[in-house]
Amino acid sequence: MAGLLQGNTLIWIIPIISFLCFILSIINKNSVSRISLLNFSASFINVLLFLVLLFTYIDDGELSSQIVWAKIGDTTLSVGATVDALSISMLGLISIVTFLVKLYSIQYMRSDAKFGWYFSCLSLFSAAMYGVVLSDNLLFLYGAWELVGLGSYLLIGFWYEKRAAAEAAKKAFITTRIGDVGLLIGSLILFKLSGTFNISEIFHVVTNGVETKMISESTVALATTLIALGAIGKSAQFPLHVWLPDAMEGPTPASALIHAATMVAAGVFLVARLFPIFEVSIFTLTFIATIGITTFLIAGTLALAMKDLKRILAYSTVSHLGLMFLSLGCGNLPGAIFHLLIHGASKALLFLCAGNFTSLTGKSTIFEMSGKIKIYTLTSCSFLIGSATLAGIPPLGGFWSKDAILVSAYETFGIPMLIAALLGAFLSAFYITRMVTIIFSIKKPSHNQVNKTSLVMSMPTIILAAFSVLLIGLLLNWGDQYLGFSSFLSAAKETDKHHVGLWIPITSALVTVLAVILSWMKYTNKIQLISNKKVSTLLENKYHIDNLYNYIVSKIVLRTSKMISAFDRIVINDTGVDGLASLIPFSSLKIKHIQTGKISTYLMSMTIGLVAILLYLIFFN
Repeated sequence: MAGLLQGNTLIWIIPIISFLCFILSIINKNSVSRISLLNFSASFINVLLFLVLLFTYIDDGELSSQIVWAKIGDTTLSVGATVDALSISMLGLISIVTFLVKLYSIQYMRSDAKFGWYFSCLSLFSAAMYGVVLSDNLLFLYGAWELVGLGSYLLIGFWYEKRAAAEAAKKAFITTRIGDVGLLIGSLILFKLSGTFNISEIFHVVTNGVETKMISESTVALATTLIALGAIGKSAQFPLHVWLPDAMEGPTPASALIHAATMVAAGVFLVARLFPIFEVSIFTLTFIATIGITTFLIAGTLALAMKDLKRILAYSTVSHLGLMFLSLGCGNLPGAIFHLLIHGASKALLFLCAGNFTSLTGKSTIFEMSGKIKIYTLTSCSFLIGSATLAGIPPLGGFWSKDAILVSAYETFGIPMLIAALLGAFLSAFYITRMVTIIFSIKKPSHNQVNKTSLVMSMPTIILAAFSVLLIGLLLNWGDQYLGFSSFLSAAKETDKHHVGLWIPITSALVTVLAVILSWMKYTNKIQLISNKKVSTLLENKYHIDNLYNYIVSKIVLRTSKMISAFDRIVINDTGVDGLASLIPFSSLKIKHIQTGKISTYLMSMTIGLVAILLYLIFFN
């Protein structure tokens, strides 16, 4: 195996296995047993390969491989892959969650007529996501990035027979394309500055260029801000967050993989991967932090108003991705990635549990499920663990990852940002407790409760619950080769940059506990919290952001498009192109009458012409 690694082969095997699984799933689309065995085996092998790469990286350090694609003059275009601390962290999350989601889907999607197509799309997405996290150059990354968008589009619109699913798929595809244009332009600017697409070479050229004043900081700020737009679109950050809640029209296991643990985290990963360039521009980091805290708060308030379980989890995802962006904007890369791992595992867990609850009750809203789910079952206990982790209840992982971000927010932007982040943490704990309290309400008749869940659908939730808890171990020191997650991720960088004592963690814990208590008391009718009707309506209408976008598209974009289309058709096409073309036969029909075939007519024409020339010479020359 070490020989394979030194031969730069093993790095490519993980995405290749997923891509082959995509092709074979299409070929065997009518065989449920073959597809089940194929996808289970492929995803399990990828987990094993991740472990091999992890231990190899710990022993030997960074691994890389490049394949020359084309040479154009002095420019060499290559497809490259690298395994470092950041990519190995993402590989672990993607491979484990993909394996568990596919295992869960074997039972969940068994009765669906498009069973084979579902697994094909899932495998295509997985292959693309592996490509994103392994890529060592912007060209390869952008290609994989677009394939991730394609996989998401196919899975959101999987049940395209439903109009809502088809519209949601188009909405997601178009919204994320807006950000992708920024990513493309930003990547081309970096290529123009450095002459290469290789990420490590771009780091070296850009940072040295800024230090020596050969490259303008404003140009780097422009490039990084445009790249951040790509991350904002893919990670559903304000104002491009509107696609993610509607994306819940896809199958629930796909939501667990794509819209909780992997695709939406790709934006965070992108900024983290290019972080040495982002650090050059204080403007871009401030922009990212501002977008992050805004999204954290807006999505948190919207989650309070949602009734559909998957939509609550969707807005929760948007909110916590905002917290990760805040961490990156504060310069706390390890905090953002650790929260990404914690959130990815716990949110995938909650989505799979939501699928179980929907299968058991046939309902989708928390009020319809209320009292129908037994609390003392494996799925319910797993759901509670995921909820407590997400709410940031100590001593679970969500508490530590959130507090690391709060500390960096305070040190970078001061008390105002800390207060805003604590408010977001309060909202997060409040809506999570609301969700749990209503679902497991004991006010309903107990004889309607159901608890039968397939072992194949229960086992992934149990494993994810354990995974969510065990991730705390990443914070510990495991000896000389592993000194904690910050040291592992930041390598040569300074890692102990935050020293503020215990008052922020204590304050955060008190805020979280207060939110849990207030939410529990409100939704068990022990206290009455007066809600403003206008505010409730505003939240239910999602701050009218969707309505604003619909107005812009229907009243401005489409009308402008019709005007441009009419101008193109009437002026450019009918007049400019067709008009000139039709002028030729028209003029020919008129001019042909001059050709009579009579000599006398030609002699008269020549005489008139000669007289006209003589008159011109006499009077004008």
